[in-house]
Amino acid sequence: VTDFDLAAWQRFLGDAVSAGRLSARLNLLSEQGGKQLKLSVTSQIADLAAKFGAKPLTQATLALKLNGQANDFKKVSLSDYRLDLTQQGQPALTVSGSAGFDAGAFNLQTQIEAVMARLMGSGPATPLTAGVKLDGTFTNQVLDLRQLQVAFAPTQRAPKNELTAAGRLDLSTPGTTKGRLTVKSDTLDLTQLYEAFAGEKSAATTSAGTAASPPPPTDNVEPKPVTLPLQLTAAATLGQVYLREVTLQNCQVTAQVDGGKVTLDPCRLAMNGAPVNATVDLNLGVKGYTYALALQMDRVPLQPIADTFSPDTRGQYQGLILARAQIKGAGVTVASLRKNLGGQAGFSFTNANIQLMGPKTRKLVVPIATLLRVEAITKSPLNWLDARIELGGGNINLSRFTAQSEAFEATTAGVIPIAEVLTNSPLNLPVEFALRRSLAEKASLLPPNTPADAKYAMLPKFVTVKGTVGDPKTDLNELALGGL
Repeated sequence: VTDFDLAAWQRFLGDAVSAGRLSARLNLLSEQGGKQLKLSVTSQIADLAAKFGAKPLTQATLALKLNGQANDFKKVSLSDYRLDLTQQGQPALTVSGSAGFDAGAFNLQTQIEAVMARLMGSGPATPLTAGVKLDGTFTNQVLDLRQLQVAFAPTQRAPKNELTAAGRLDLSTPGTTKGRLTVKSDTLDLTQLYEAFAGEKSAATTSAGTAASPPPPTDNVEPKPVTLPLQLTAAATLGQVYLREVTLQNCQVTAQVDGGKVTLDPCRLAMNGAPVNATVDLNLGVKGYTYALALQMDRVPLQPIADTFSPDTRGQYQGLILARAQIKGAGVTVASLRKNLGGQAGFSFTNANIQLMGPKTRKLVVPIATLLRVEAITKSPLNWLDARIELGGGNINLSRFTAQSEAFEATTAGVIPIAEVLTNSPLNLPVEFALRRSLAEKASLLPPNTPADAKYAMLPKFVTVKGTVGDPKTDLNELALGGL
């Protein structure tokens, strides 16, 4: 085939490919009465224009070469194959390797190199490389996976940057796949892979996402039961896993799927040196589902997590996370949450340095600072935060919420009734607000009964948090401060 114009066939190709010239050569040699076949393929699409990723692919070239052989249709081998995609003459994607299948036994070796900035129109311009090795057998509808190895480019933290899996999958029972998989890794650095696919959000995208209105409420109907076609146990043992500044150590995770039942137990690891334990018990096989979640985090550093997933606010969130949760429920509609949701949860940030940068936080704090004429309230980072929540009886019982900085201390508690749309749940939370003594004196707001050794001066109750969970607002009673 020489210079086959793809643009003339766009009606059949659709919008995916709008231009390109295809040239191809196929050689097939049949020997021994067709029992032995030898195949070679060389093809190229020049001047390719296609929709692929964030922006159209233009001035691209796609080339494919492969050589293979089949003996009596029982033994098939690809001695070599290679696919190259270039964008304006620069490499965008390269896939190469070999493969074979012989009487149920199979093997695959392939090497992938992708430049996401050229391939998808976003992401890093440095190549992402990965090698894949696959080895096993498939006989009598049973897959024995001896080894699946995925290796990424070595890094300073992970010189042996690879993940291996092995197991057995039985496909002989119609509609159900049974089996067990084990996943292991000594060191695994996922930073390059994460950055290749996650990319960096632009300021415009972040701003638009922040200002976006909540999705409209869906029909208040419980989802139907789901039975997954799996009876599978997967166990993972990971020594060191890196993602930007987050480090996971000694990960032990076992997931079980049995039709509609999904469990995660155990799930234990250390995150940047601090222990994390969790269990999940989910039953999708009943209408509305049932679920139970338990979580414990003991002094997990906040800054690596914040800097990893929010690099634009690097250094603005520091501290240690202590969290504990025990939550159970049945059903996901509001009526079911009101009736069945129960449990308790709590979290604390200690030794913290959390900047009050979020729009919702500033929306609450700025009116207070303006009324009191104390600008330091908005500029002083939080050094301690503590919250305790109990769920049950259709309510969210906020038994305690305290935020403290060098400039102020604020404490509130109250009951939040669960609304038809969770984010519309109304707030009416009176706040006890205290200023640092020196700031209260400077602003002429020091109550006369303030102890001489008190770090904070408690002000009359003049603040109430109102609005909704999705749109909290500060309600101020200026008259309450008149006496000061």
